Amino acid sequence: MFDAVRNHQRVLQIVLLLLILPSFVFFGLSGYERFLGDDDRVASVGDFRISRPELDAAVREQANRLRDSLGPNADLKQFDTPAMRARVLEDLIDQRSLDGYAQRNYLNVSDGKLRERIASQTGLQKPDGSFDLDRYRALLAAQGRSEASFEAEVRQGLRRGAVPEALAESALMPKRVAERALRGLQQTREFSVMSFVPDRYRSQLKPTDEQLAQFHQEHAEQFTLPQTAKVAWVVLNAEALAGQVNLAEDDLRTYYQQNQQQFGRPERRRASHILIRLAPNASEAELTQAQAKANALIGQLQAAAGDRFAEIARKESDDTGSKANGGDLDWFNRDAMVKPFADAVFNASGQGLVAQPVRSEFGLHVIRVTGIEAPVIPAFDQVRAQIESTVRKQQADKRFAESAEAFSNLVYEQSDSLEPAATKFGLRVHTLDGLTPNGPASPGAAAALGADAQAVFKNPRLLAALFTEESTRTRRNTEAIEIAPGSLASAKVVESRPAQRQPLEAVREQVKALWTQQQARQLALAAGTARLAELKSAEPAKAASTADPSSPTFGAPLKLSRVERAAAPPAVANAILSAPIDKLPAYVGIDLQDQGYAIARITAVSDAAGADTPKPDADKKGPKLEQLRAELLRAESEQATLAWLKSWQAKLGIERSLK
Repeated sequence: MFDAVRNHQRVLQIVLLLLILPSFVFFGLSGYERFLGDDDRVASVGDFRISRPELDAAVREQANRLRDSLGPNADLKQFDTPAMRARVLEDLIDQRSLDGYAQRNYLNVSDGKLRERIASQTGLQKPDGSFDLDRYRALLAAQGRSEASFEAEVRQGLRRGAVPEALAESALMPKRVAERALRGLQQTREFSVMSFVPDRYRSQLKPTDEQLAQFHQEHAEQFTLPQTAKVAWVVLNAEALAGQVNLAEDDLRTYYQQNQQQFGRPERRRASHILIRLAPNASEAELTQAQAKANALIGQLQAAAGDRFAEIARKESDDTGSKANGGDLDWFNRDAMVKPFADAVFNASGQGLVAQPVRSEFGLHVIRVTGIEAPVIPAFDQVRAQIESTVRKQQADKRFAESAEAFSNLVYEQSDSLEPAATKFGLRVHTLDGLTPNGPASPGAAAALGADAQAVFKNPRLLAALFTEESTRTRRNTEAIEIAPGSLASAKVVESRPAQRQPLEAVREQVKALWTQQQARQLALAAGTARLAELKSAEPAKAASTADPSSPTFGAPLKLSRVERAAAPPAVANAILSAPIDKLPAYVGIDLQDQGYAIARITAVSDAAGADTPKPDADKKGPKLEQLRAELLRAESEQATLAWLKSWQAKLGIERSLK
């Protein structure tokens, strides 16, 4: 068959061309591209399409946030799992759904609301409570972001939040419902516990050789040493390439000349103003009236003996934010103010009253410049180290972006060794002995090798690639795998040791301990459930009289509530608080797993206050009525938002294709 194909290649080419041409005739080239390009789609939300690169970027962004928050303690392994990718995809679907609603209903966010949201962010206020523009810009610069992109992101977030905010404002929580919930929280249950502890039964257990051999056989995985390997690996990232970047002094000075503003402080000015509010669409008559008032104020200020600007501003200004301070706006940069206002202040030749009123989107301003600070630019030598670090990082990031594809190709094409890639990119080949499919057999050994090694051996994709049958047999390089945002690694098996089941004699004591633990737990469970059945089927006095004197007994009475639960372990407390109390005493059994079995006897139930009225807030512990009502209201609004979102998504139509 293959000979026939080789001998008739020309004929096959003509046939394929005839088959493909009609596709272009009927669908066009763009349609064909759409057909081929749809492979990276992971979901569709109405008219929106979520691509695999978008999902990858969202996963990386969440990983970066966790790393920024926890530093080296961040466990990024969780972000390379199907469950996490599915969870992030659902977040993206919710976001696109809200975007679709905002687009279809023409929801928009005003500039004023945008400024208010940004100004409210923690850490962006001066000691006097005013907005700190310099810190705002410094924080964006540190993140490598522009003001325009950040503000567009905030605006989009506000649009997405419009419906949830409206639903939260419309949610209701009647006081009577909150009172009923508060009574449930304040209810106290008196109880005592009878415990069936496995240790009580251990002395009865004498395993035979046959029982140990059977247990060893049935639980073979517990007595099997995992597969281990000695591995080698290389990591390519910007940090590894930074040391190879050679920086010329002239390049550093050029960067300094082109970016002086980011190292120093631009010119600042201080001004006071009197605002005469005027709508952007004001009529000619309204404009004329406002101009007349502004000119009259300027004339009054020019003719006044002494400085009366603050006095007049407090009386005449429509700016509620500054009139109490006599119109003072404190120090600001040019970009902090709307353009007409900033131009008037920064174009003024010196301090003093601006001769003409200035119109902005807010109205007419009567302005007085009260202070001028020249720009402050530090000398090159003062910021040289900072410049070198910045430029080196930029060059290393650029070099990584340029090298990533070549690195991936090289470890694949020369897959029998990592040395060619290490030599070409100036990397070090590391080794570690004792790696298992779940990570290093000795975690301390990997930790001693640094953060890159820990990232390598916490990455499930890389571990899975190393421990495939082919990888351990051929000992070839794995593909280049992203172990963290901006970091690629390739590894290979140097030596491999298969999983080995330990013989019974080598682990006899361990087998005996596990067998005894299992059997003792079963005896405790059987005794406890039998005693619970007796208690539930007999009158309390009769049940007590027929009990075996050597069996466990109930302990001293204790009390707990949903607020104060310290009197019992969580599993016991949950069982007691959820048990039916129609008839007292009530009995409930609790399987404590390895700790055995417990029976709780509930003998009394009481509310902290009467049957109908919660105890006054001032006299009780735990949540206050209004606090609880607010929490219930928040939960109600969240449920309403979720229900609305699911209903809206049903109308939009959601398609998922994540594999």
